[in-house]
Amino acid sequence: MQKPLFIKMAIIAILCAIFGIGLSILKTLVYERQNYANNVINEIADQHVKPQQLITPFLVSRHTTTQNCDSDKKISKTDCSKQVIVNTPIFANQTEVAQNLKVSDDEYKRSIYSATSYRGEISINQTYQLKPKNDDSTPAASHTTSSHTTSSIQTNLQDNKTFMDTRLLLPISDLRGVNKLPNVTINGQTITADYPKNKIFANLEYLEVILPKSLQKADKLNIEVSLNLSGLKSIQTVPLGEQFELTTKANWQDPNFIGHALPTKKTLNTKDFNANWQNQHLAIRNNQLVSLCIKQHKNSCQLVQSQTLTHSLSSTSNGYRHQVTESTNANNQQAVNLNEFGVDFAKPNNVYLQTERTMKYGLLLIAISFGSIFLFEVIKSLRIHPVQYLLVSMALLVFYALLLSLAEQIAFWQAYLIASLACASLIGWYAFYLFKSGKRASLFTVILAGQYAGFYIILTIADMNLLIGALLCFTLIAAVMFITRKIDWYKIN
Repeated sequence: MQKPLFIKMAIIAILCAIFGIGLSILKTLVYERQNYANNVINEIADQHVKPQQLITPFLVSRHTTTQNCDSDKKISKTDCSKQVIVNTPIFANQTEVAQNLKVSDDEYKRSIYSATSYRGEISINQTYQLKPKNDDSTPAASHTTSSHTTSSIQTNLQDNKTFMDTRLLLPISDLRGVNKLPNVTINGQTITADYPKNKIFANLEYLEVILPKSLQKADKLNIEVSLNLSGLKSIQTVPLGEQFELTTKANWQDPNFIGHALPTKKTLNTKDFNANWQNQHLAIRNNQLVSLCIKQHKNSCQLVQSQTLTHSLSSTSNGYRHQVTESTNANNQQAVNLNEFGVDFAKPNNVYLQTERTMKYGLLLIAISFGSIFLFEVIKSLRIHPVQYLLVSMALLVFYALLLSLAEQIAFWQAYLIASLACASLIGWYAFYLFKSGKRASLFTVILAGQYAGFYIILTIADMNLLIGALLCFTLIAAVMFITRKIDWYKIN
């Protein structure tokens, strides 16, 4: 190989490296814009409403009792006669939750940024079998009620226990999203839920209904809840009870299912989706965690609710964790993290993610462009200066800056089309003076436009992008080998 040819190829390689450095700087810009957008969305969530996470309603039977000094040596003698409140959770035999949501990405906006929000009706139907079908306790009944509950809520209490009341709890992570206090129908009686005056659980936001005396001795409860709810970005449900089913419908074309379980059935259309969850294992496990929390730690128990927004370009998981951890606060409270599942309304055209994916093909773009110019230079015996290579690389780099800035204002495909046409036209015009021929400049412009079109196809076909990319590279290498098959590289000066 002749020395001038080697020097020219070395210079082209250095220019490609400089292009890679510029590409890295632009990637940093993409991350900065993404973080700024997330911060804006977090501010919107703090000022309006956060992602919603619901724990399915459950009953809590409350009574007072005298502390037993013999069974608990930690109790001081002065507290032996002290009356304490004991809360007993009661879970439904069957729960059906239906969520019918309307999703929008233009309700909450700030400057060029917007947060995906939703609002809609959530209906909950529950059945509580407080009196077992047989007098003897069955394994199924042990899942549904606490051992303190027998023929009804109020009966068979020990002599030192005094019944207080039974409450239906409706835990909702952000009560700002409750547009109207829901109506709860219990055995035909309609009662409006209210905010709790004396909270049973620390760190838990919920509405409650105190059951009227006429229902305290009921052997079976049929409960219907109609809730109008709004939220931001995602909605998750924590199942409780024995048999549980959740159905979610929304006018969103690209849902991201999150949490500890995927839908058992789902139907995805171009304008909406319908998903169904049935997971008895998670519901039973949550029952055990809640019961253990209340039994062992009484009023110091925390049912922890997570209300986080995603800060990653690709990660969308949030919610309760599947574990029990000790809290380190001064009250020595026990934190219970429950199992959940739901849907994240991720935007299908995340401009930052798509721009980042486009940049992954940046080095291939510069390599093909420089390779094409170099082949024209060799085959047609042209003299192209390294500065001219540098100007072409700068024009190719500006494409990504145009793409990002335009995509924040308009649809991504429109931004891609405008940016690619602008850069291809500019470089095509400049190529006329490089190659000293309109025909050669037109051919080079077609090659460059074909690259932009091919990379966009790779971006849009996510399931086959690796295959298409590999075929594209193979085709390009084969074309270069065919074009240069008769060139004697040793004779090139």
